[in-house]
Amino acid sequence: MKKMRYLIGLVLLVIVLGCSKDEGDKNPPHVTVLSPTNNQEFARGGVLRLDAIFEDDVALKECRVNIEFVEELPIEGAALKGIDSPWEPEEMVIPLSETLQEVSNLVLFGGDIPYQIQSGIYRLRFDIYDLAKNPARQEVNVIIE
Repeated sequence: MKKMRYLIGLVLLVIVLGCSKDEGDKNPPHVTVLSPTNNQEFARGGVLRLDAIFEDDVALKECRVNIEFVEELPIEGAALKGIDSPWEPEEMVIPLSETLQEVSNLVLFGGDIPYQIQSGIYRLRFDIYDLAKNPARQEVNVIIE
């Protein structure tokens, strides 16, 4: 009888522990990209600047910024002859901290947009992480002429 009580108690303990809630950070961070705006135009030789507000309920960690070529401009003659290589800069990591961080006038990808790239529509991808590694993503299309 003692063994039966012990086994029942052990089973109940396993059930209670298995059903308990994890109180960790489960909410993803959030970003509001103020600039660039969707379909904003940029010239080769210019710069992409970021104005954004990053938020999290516990603590921010970082934002990883990438850019990818989407498609050629639908305007005839928009691409220069002989330039058919898309812009493929290295991923940019923006360190973040606290629960709220504003970024203003930050030059993306280290400088000027190269002249020798294919003009077209590009997608900026912002992957944001908090300290608990919860992800969030924001995307903005820009036009590089």
